[in-house]
Amino acid sequence: MKGSLPFFAPPAAACRHKQLQLQARPRCAAPGALRRGQAARGAAARSTAPAPAAAAAAAAAPAAESADLYARLVRFASDGVHPPLVAVAELPGAGGGRGLVAAADAEPGAVLLSVPFDRVFASAPEEELADGLHWAAEMGLRLLQARHACRGGGGGGGGGEWGPWIEALPSRVVTPAEFSATEAERCGVPSTIQEIAAMQSSLEEGYRELAPQLEAVGCGRADLLWAVQVLHSRCFYEANLGLHLSVPGVDMANDGGAAANATVKVVHSPDASQGAAALEDIAPPPPPGAGRSGSLFQLVAGAGGVAAGEEVRIAYGWAAGWPAEPYFLMFGFVPEGNPAESVVAYSDLQDLARHFCSHFAAQIGGGGGAGGPDELWERVAARAEEAAAAAADGEGAGGGGFERLVVTAQGLDQRLGPALGLVRAAAEAEAGARLSGLPLGGLIADRLRQLRRALGGGGAGVGAGSSSGGTSGSTSGNGSGIGGVGGERDGGGERGGEGCEERAALIEAYRRAKLGVVDAALAAMGGGGGGSPGG
Repeated sequence: MKGSLPFFAPPAAACRHKQLQLQARPRCAAPGALRRGQAARGAAARSTAPAPAAAAAAAAAPAAESADLYARLVRFASDGVHPPLVAVAELPGAGGGRGLVAAADAEPGAVLLSVPFDRVFASAPEEELADGLHWAAEMGLRLLQARHACRGGGGGGGGGEWGPWIEALPSRVVTPAEFSATEAERCGVPSTIQEIAAMQSSLEEGYRELAPQLEAVGCGRADLLWAVQVLHSRCFYEANLGLHLSVPGVDMANDGGAAANATVKVVHSPDASQGAAALEDIAPPPPPGAGRSGSLFQLVAGAGGVAAGEEVRIAYGWAAGWPAEPYFLMFGFVPEGNPAESVVAYSDLQDLARHFCSHFAAQIGGGGGAGGPDELWERVAARAEEAAAAAADGEGAGGGGFERLVVTAQGLDQRLGPALGLVRAAAEAEAGARLSGLPLGGLIADRLRQLRRALGGGGAGVGAGSSSGGTSGSTSGNGSGIGGVGGERDGGGERGGEGCEERAALIEAYRRAKLGVVDAALAAMGGGGGGSPGG
C-alpha cells in the first residue's frame, strides 16, 4: 500500500548469514595450466594464422587434456564406491565455465556421485584451531601444503594424495576478500563494507600466524588468499559438527536456484561402502579421515530426475532465503532475480540510534546529560541495548537480537518496530521529554535514500557526510594486507592487474541487486515514507 510497507519476519539467513547451514560453489574458471596454455595459443594466433588442420589439432589437444583431468577427478572422488553418473565438462554459452553434466539418464533420487569421507577435504574442528585463527586460513594452509606435496616438494605435512582434486581447482576465484578499500567502499552498503573489512582483517591475522609454515612450502600472502578464496567458494558447512567440507567432484556443481535438479545427502553407517546405509539430509559425518567404513557424501538427482547431457545443478541457498551477501562474500557472484533479496537498513541498535538522533535532533534537543550530539546518540544506544538485553525475548546482551535490520521490496523487518520503540524510549529518557508523533516512516525512507545515493554513486551516502552521520563504511587500513594481493595496495585506491574487470563486474552486480530493493521500497512508501512503523 502506498505510503507504508508491511512488517515481515525475514529469513534467518537475511539476519545472520554467518550461521548458514549449507554452502556450495559458483561456476569455476578453468585450471591454471589450461588457462595459461589458452593465452599462449591466443598470442600465437595473433602473429601467424595457422592452417585449419593445425588450428583444429591445437584446439583438440587442450580439450583432450581437460577431459583427462576431469575424468581423473571423478575417479578420485568416487574411489570405486559407486559408479558415477556425472562428468565434469566445459559449459557452452556466454557464461561458460565448468560444471557437472549427467552422463546418463537418472531417475529421481538416483545417486549421481558418491564421495567417501576420506576423499572429503575438511576443516579442523573449531576447538582445535589456534585462538582466533579463521577456519579458512587453517584449511588453506593444508591445501597449500598438499599442493606442494603434489608438485614434488618434501615435508610440509604431506597431502600428495589430493593431486587429482588440486589439479582441477581453478587458478583464480574473485571474491571481496581481495578488494581494495576503494572497491569495498563502492559496494555502498555499510554492513557489507564492514564485513569485507572484518574478513580481510581475519585473513591477515591468519597470514601472520601461519607465515613460517607457509614459507616452508614456498608460499606467501597471495597463495594463502588464493587458497582461502577457493575454499570459501567451494565448501559446504556441516552445522552439527561445525565442519567446512570441500567435496571433490561435487564442488563442480553450479547454483541452479529454483531450477536446481539435484541435492546433496550424507550416508552414514559402518556398512556405507556396501550400500547398506540409511540416507539422511546432511547428517553428522564422522571425523575427517574416518574412511570407507564411515560416511559418504552424495550428490542425488532431484524430484524430476536428470536427463543425459543435462547440467546437474544444486541450490546453494535459494530455499533458505539467502540474500545476495553470502553469494557475494563467499562465492563471488550475485544471483539474478532473487526473491529473497534484501538490503540492510541498520547494522544494529547503535546504527539505528545514531541515525535516529541525527534525524530527529531538533525534537530531541541536547538531552539532559553532558556532552555534544555524538555523546547523545551513544547514550541513547547504550540505553536501548541495555533494554534489549533485559527484555524477556531478547537474544543476548548488546542488542544481539537486532543485528542486520533489513528492508525488502515487499516489507520491513518485523524487528524494526521493537527496535524503534527501544531507541525512542531511550531518547525520551535522555531528552527528558515525550517524543510522540515522530514520523518514523520518514526516518526509514531517509535511510533508504542515503543507501540509494551510496549505491548510485551520487550525493552523500551512509557514513559519508549523510544526515545520519552514520556508521562509517571504511575498510580497515591494512596497508599491505590480504585485500591487496601480495601486499600491493595503492593507499586503498583502485587496483589494476589481474581480476580488475571481474571485481568491477561483481561490485556492479551487487549494487544493482541492492538498488532494485531500495527503489522498490521507496516507491511503495510513496517516495517519502510518511508512515510510522513502531510509532
